[in-house]
Amino acid sequence: MKIDLHVHSRFSIRPSQWVLQKIGCAESFTDPQRLREIAKERGMSMVTITDHNTIEGALEIAHLPDVFVSEEVTTYFPDDGCKIHVLVFNISEEQHRDIQKARPSIFDLVGYLRGEGIIHAVAHPLYSTNDRMNADHFEQLLLLFENFELNGARDEGQNEMLQSILSRLGPRDIERLANRHGIEPCFSEPWKKHLTGGSDDHSSLNIARKYTEVPNAGSLNGFFKGISDGQSRIRGMEATPLTMSYMIYSIAYQFYCKKFGLDRHIRKDLFMRFLDGFLGNHHPDSGIKSRIYFFILFPVCERPAGYGKNLGEICFHSCSPV
Repeated sequence: MKIDLHVHSRFSIRPSQWVLQKIGCAESFTDPQRLREIAKERGMSMVTITDHNTIEGALEIAHLPDVFVSEEVTTYFPDDGCKIHVLVFNISEEQHRDIQKARPSIFDLVGYLRGEGIIHAVAHPLYSTNDRMNADHFEQLLLLFENFELNGARDEGQNEMLQSILSRLGPRDIERLANRHGIEPCFSEPWKKHLTGGSDDHSSLNIARKYTEVPNAGSLNGFFKGISDGQSRIRGMEATPLTMSYMIYSIAYQFYCKKFGLDRHIRKDLFMRFLDGFLGNHHPDSGIKSRIYFFILFPVCERPAGYGKNLGEICFHSCSPV
């Protein structure tokens, strides 16, 4: 079973990118039904939507048998306001309301999710959403969470670094961190972390470009059990800085199309047709457009030797054996 576990619709209205904030742009313009169609066309077994702190987009298509309701929850470390994004999966409307009440404190939120048996994962764990995250916060995430996301919109080096850190954890590391932060993990073998993957798409261009696969899962319950058992496989293409740039340009283009009614010019102007083909709410599938798209996002280049190595060592220094 294959599912993109992190994707946004037009109900995600508050962008985190400062460029989009400056122009008063929403975070996404993707219609939920269109999102589902693209995901299914790209081979996803089931579809969910993880809008920020809302389930309205998911509810628009929740009547369909291959859809389940999820969201991306913004929560905080109460001492300093460090912001963390947590993906919560397969929830009810009542659970969504309770999550919104609990989310001001990451400790309250995690306690609620555990109590309800809701599968959840830290989204883009090495990305500082409001520039307050430090090593202490990440160490606490290691104690609080069992599932961590490999994010499809973040640079490959960030995902590789995260995998390296998680794979090197051992019982002594968790014991030392628990003593340091006064947090006792509430799950067995807390040094064993599990992975989820999602595109983190906001523009419809990259839906299902990264996804989670659980082999032999015959149902949604089996899929999530496979994640909990460490059987998940993260598939798809890695992002580059150009991937994020392309997505931001696309969102801004869709914003201006809506604001100024540019749709009426698309069929009249050759340049507008060309622009809409690459930045509009479409996805390239074949022919020259697909090849150009590929070269825009994934240029042939070699990463400098040791790229990301030092940062990975810095992040891991406090949880590796002495």
